[in-house]
Amino acid sequence: MVMRRNDGYTASLDYRERAPLNAFAELYLDANGEIREGLSLDTRLGAGVPGTVYGIYDMHQEFGSFKMKYLMEPAIELARKGFPLTATQALRLNENREKFETRNRSRTAFVKNDLPLGPKGATGVGVRLLECFVHDYK
Repeated sequence: MVMRRNDGYTASLDYRERAPLNAFAELYLDANGEIREGLSLDTRLGAGVPGTVYGIYDMHQEFGSFKMKYLMEPAIELARKGFPLTATQALRLNENREKFETRNRSRTAFVKNDLPLGPKGATGVGVRLLECFVHDYK
Protein backbone atom coordinates (compact mmCIF):
# COMPACT_ATOMS: atom_id res chain seq x y z
CA MET A 1 0.00 0.00 0.00
CA VAL A 2 1.26 3.45 -0.84
CA MET A 3 -0.06 6.54 0.90
CA ARG A 4 0.50 10.12 -0.21
CA ARG A 5 -0.75 13.07 1.80
CA ASN A 6 -1.67 16.47 0.37
CA ASP A 7 1.59 17.89 1.71
CA GLY A 8 3.59 15.42 -0.43
CA TYR A 9 4.60 13.08 2.41
CA THR A 10 4.55 9.43 1.31
CA ALA A 11 4.62 6.12 3.15
CA SER A 12 4.32 2.52 2.02
CA LEU A 13 3.73 -0.87 3.59
CA ASP A 14 4.11 -4.34 2.07
CA TYR A 15 1.47 -6.47 3.74
CA ARG A 16 1.45 -9.56 1.53
CA GLU A 17 0.76 -12.97 3.03
CA ARG A 18 3.15 -14.61 5.46
CA ALA A 19 3.85 -18.14 6.52
CA PRO A 20 1.84 -19.36 9.53
CA LEU A 21 3.51 -18.74 12.91
CA ASN A 22 4.16 -22.46 13.44
CA ALA A 23 5.88 -22.92 10.06
CA PHE A 24 9.54 -23.99 10.05
CA ALA A 25 12.21 -24.58 7.40
CA GLU A 26 11.80 -28.38 7.23
CA LEU A 27 7.98 -28.35 7.24
CA TYR A 28 7.69 -30.05 3.85
CA LEU A 29 10.52 -32.56 4.33
CA ASP A 30 10.38 -36.15 5.55
CA ALA A 31 12.76 -37.69 8.11
CA ASN A 32 15.37 -38.20 5.35
CA GLY A 33 15.24 -34.56 4.27
CA GLU A 34 13.32 -35.39 1.09
CA ILE A 35 10.39 -33.29 -0.13
CA ARG A 36 7.00 -34.69 0.87
CA GLU A 37 5.13 -34.28 -2.42
CA GLY A 38 1.96 -32.24 -2.38
CA LEU A 39 2.21 -30.76 1.12
CA SER A 40 3.05 -27.25 -0.03
CA LEU A 41 0.34 -27.16 -2.70
CA ASP A 42 -2.40 -29.58 -1.73
CA THR A 43 -2.85 -29.19 2.02
CA ARG A 44 -3.55 -26.54 4.62
CA LEU A 45 0.19 -26.56 5.40
CA GLY A 46 0.74 -24.57 2.21
CA ALA A 47 -1.65 -21.77 3.11
CA GLY A 48 -0.32 -18.27 3.51
CA VAL A 49 -1.79 -16.02 6.17
CA PRO A 50 -3.32 -13.00 4.42
CA GLY A 51 -1.91 -9.69 5.57
CA THR A 52 -4.46 -7.37 3.99
CA VAL A 53 -6.57 -6.65 7.06
CA TYR A 54 -3.49 -6.16 9.23
CA GLY A 55 -1.91 -3.91 6.60
CA ILE A 56 -4.99 -1.71 6.41
CA TYR A 57 -5.19 -1.62 10.20
CA ASP A 58 -1.50 -0.76 10.58
CA MET A 59 -1.65 2.09 8.05
CA HIS A 60 -4.84 3.32 9.69
CA GLN A 61 -3.22 3.38 13.14
CA GLU A 62 -0.40 5.52 11.79
CA PHE A 63 -2.19 7.78 9.34
CA GLY A 64 -5.96 7.22 9.45
CA SER A 65 -8.68 9.57 10.56
CA PHE A 66 -11.89 7.60 9.99
CA LYS A 67 -13.13 5.14 12.59
CA MET A 68 -12.01 1.58 11.86
CA LYS A 69 -15.63 0.41 12.08
CA TYR A 70 -16.49 2.66 9.13
CA LEU A 71 -13.62 1.27 7.06
CA MET A 72 -14.33 -2.40 7.84
CA GLU A 73 -18.12 -2.38 7.59
CA PRO A 74 -18.31 -3.09 3.82
CA ALA A 75 -16.09 -6.16 4.18
CA ILE A 76 -18.01 -7.33 7.24
CA GLU A 77 -21.30 -7.03 5.36
CA LEU A 78 -19.95 -9.06 2.46
CA ALA A 79 -18.82 -11.75 4.88
CA ARG A 80 -22.15 -11.72 6.70
CA LYS A 81 -24.47 -11.75 3.70
CA GLY A 82 -22.31 -13.38 1.07
CA PHE A 83 -22.06 -12.12 -2.45
CA PRO A 84 -23.26 -13.15 -5.89
CA LEU A 85 -20.94 -15.37 -7.87
CA THR A 86 -20.30 -14.92 -11.55
CA ALA A 87 -20.89 -17.93 -13.76
CA THR A 88 -17.10 -18.32 -14.11
CA GLN A 89 -16.54 -18.22 -10.34
CA ALA A 90 -19.26 -20.83 -9.79
CA LEU A 91 -17.74 -23.01 -12.52
CA ARG A 92 -14.24 -22.82 -10.99
CA LEU A 93 -15.48 -23.53 -7.48
CA ASN A 94 -17.50 -26.51 -8.69
CA GLU A 95 -14.48 -27.82 -10.62
CA ASN A 96 -12.52 -27.75 -7.36
CA ARG A 97 -15.30 -29.09 -5.14
CA GLU A 98 -13.60 -32.45 -4.57
CA LYS A 99 -10.42 -30.69 -3.44
CA PHE A 100 -12.37 -28.54 -0.99
CA GLU A 101 -14.08 -31.61 0.45
CA THR A 102 -10.98 -33.77 0.76
CA ARG A 103 -8.66 -31.04 2.08
CA ASN A 104 -10.96 -29.59 4.73
CA ARG A 105 -12.11 -31.40 7.83
CA SER A 106 -15.32 -29.41 7.99
CA ARG A 107 -17.61 -28.35 5.19
CA THR A 108 -16.60 -25.07 3.66
CA ALA A 109 -18.61 -22.11 2.44
CA PHE A 110 -17.88 -23.39 -1.06
CA VAL A 111 -19.71 -26.68 -0.56
CA LYS A 112 -23.41 -26.19 0.10
CA ASN A 113 -26.05 -28.86 0.65
CA ASP A 114 -24.33 -31.37 -1.64
CA LEU A 115 -25.41 -29.28 -4.64
CA PRO A 116 -23.23 -27.45 -7.15
CA LEU A 117 -22.92 -23.72 -6.62
CA GLY A 118 -24.66 -21.54 -9.12
CA PRO A 119 -24.16 -17.89 -10.05
CA LYS A 120 -27.12 -16.80 -7.92
CA GLY A 121 -25.12 -16.17 -4.76
CA ALA A 122 -22.80 -17.62 -2.18
CA THR A 123 -24.37 -16.62 1.09
CA GLY A 124 -22.26 -17.18 4.14
CA VAL A 125 -18.91 -16.92 2.39
CA GLY A 126 -16.39 -15.71 4.93
CA VAL A 127 -18.59 -16.14 7.99
CA ARG A 128 -16.04 -18.27 9.86
CA LEU A 129 -13.30 -15.72 9.22
CA LEU A 130 -15.70 -12.94 10.13
CA GLU A 131 -16.20 -14.45 13.59
CA CYS A 132 -12.49 -13.99 14.26
CA PHE A 133 -12.44 -10.19 14.10
CA VAL A 134 -15.90 -8.64 13.84
CA HIS A 135 -16.25 -8.19 17.61
CA ASP A 136 -13.24 -5.83 17.61
CA TYR A 137 -14.96 -3.28 15.38
CA LYS A 138 -18.42 -2.98 16.88
